[in-house]
Amino acid sequence: DNQNGEQSSTEDDEIVTGEINPACTILNPENVTANGFETDPSDYHPPSDAIDGNSSSWWTNNGEDPWLEILLSKSHTICGISVEWNKGDERDYSFEIQVSEDGNNYEKIFEGTNKQGSSEPESYSFEEEHSGKHIKLTITNTSSEDGWVSIKEISVLGLP
Repeated sequence: DNQNGEQSSTEDDEIVTGEINPACTILNPENVTANGFETDPSDYHPPSDAIDGNSSSWWTNNGEDPWLEILLSKSHTICGISVEWNKGDERDYSFEIQVSEDGNNYEKIFEGTNKQGSSEPESYSFEEEHSGKHIKLTITNTSSEDGWVSIKEISVLGLP
């Protein structure tokens, strides 16, 4: 038994967004793609804006099940992701995360929602570490009446 009173098990229906393994670090993305983005020249928000390290730019999309996919230079053990939602303090987002080695066969490893009312980056840790080179975040629902989703920054956390 654990002597300091910490619980090591979680209920089956609980969404775990617990502590990320301290050995995990932010992995450098090689590329990022999406199934669409805002292309209006006065309001241009491509997927690369979600990995540029700058919270004043963002990727935005308005479409059916919008997704953003990060490609790593090689396969890593993935511990979780960090997302800074644009308008996270105003909008509710539901999403799922999939990981793939080859970009064709994906395994869904996480399903969750953003924390309501937060505009800070949020980390989502996975119950089990998975290895992969492609990490895809699909937004399954947004509270935006017009269907907009947008992400200021997204990072993949993994073992170096």
